[in-house]
Amino acid sequence: MYEHTHDKEVSSLYQWILTLGSFLTLILSIYLDHDLKSNFLKEKIHLLWYLIAYLLIAFPVLVQAVRYTKKGSFFNEFSLILMATLGVFYQEAAVNRAKRNIKTLLDYST
Repeated sequence: MYEHTHDKEVSSLYQWILTLGSFLTLILSIYLDHDLKSNFLKEKIHLLWYLIAYLLIAFPVLVQAVRYTKKGSFFNEFSLILMATLGVFYQEAAVNRAKRNIKTLLDYST
């Protein structure tokens, strides 16, 4: 019997568009941050810009994590991947905050 695959085609196209959007956002942010030496991607805007790239690619994983969590499976591969990647963002923010604090202490002591 003939199986209609329109939903799979839309899903695949949707995933491809999200991946491409995330990739372009990431490349643009790296270019603005490093090549132009611009102040555009500093502090909170910097985090927000990378968060947009992350959310574009992580959205389908987030949806699956929510689905499995509603079914009672909190520690599934989707929620664990989300926790690990969010941990990287947290770690980067903590390291940057620690560097600023150390610099402030060194500046204060001199």
